[in-house]
Amino acid sequence: MWTDWNSHVRRAAAQTLGKTGHGKHIHDNLLHLLQTGSEVIRVEVLQTLGSLGVMTAKVLPIFLQCFTDKYISVRVEACLTASKLAIVDKYILDELLHVSMYDECWKVKAHALKALGAIGHVSSEIKDCLLWAMRFEKEPGVRAEACHAVAELHCTDREVLTVLAELARFEQSAVVKREIDRAIQKCAVTGIAAVETIAEGHSTDLRHLCDPRRVANRILAGQASVQRK
Repeated sequence: MWTDWNSHVRRAAAQTLGKTGHGKHIHDNLLHLLQTGSEVIRVEVLQTLGSLGVMTAKVLPIFLQCFTDKYISVRVEACLTASKLAIVDKYILDELLHVSMYDECWKVKAHALKALGAIGHVSSEIKDCLLWAMRFEKEPGVRAEACHAVAELHCTDREVLTVLAELARFEQSAVVKREIDRAIQKCAVTGIAAVETIAEGHSTDLRHLCDPRRVANRILAGQASVQRK
């Protein structure tokens, strides 16, 4: 399973062995390699775990250690594996939150934020983490992934919409702007004010009406009106 030169063949072999009653052997082998293998081997083990959709109570503690591994490639792959597994596990989410805020490599932060969006679980801690990254992270790639995660999680409360509207006015990066507009558009689809915007603006220029920044402001205004009532 681990001697073929092609990584896809190796992962296929692991899947086949698992389906033929050798699951425990595969599990124990992966666990051993994740603990003792080289950087390259640990990355491949993580890829295999993601492909197999395997996460057990025995593997989890070792998997969690990968988020703070000394190698960037292992930390990135841990985030990718978490994204593929999409398990709403407190310990995995805590590691992703910690990595997204404190890892020294911006690429690892970006992958952690992307994983949070892919897992699909929303909490106050996750929302605060995304808002912080959107507003204050130095690297455009991290800010872009934070905006992407907001869109994936359908965060449409007033605070998120306020930040998106603010960022739409001042963001300089084209990549981040694109993700901001995407997030605003997704919010508009699920926001109750979107229907009001279309109905009230039937006589206005369509391009102006559909401008993401205008839609965000309209959603905020609509929510404020509902709250006053």
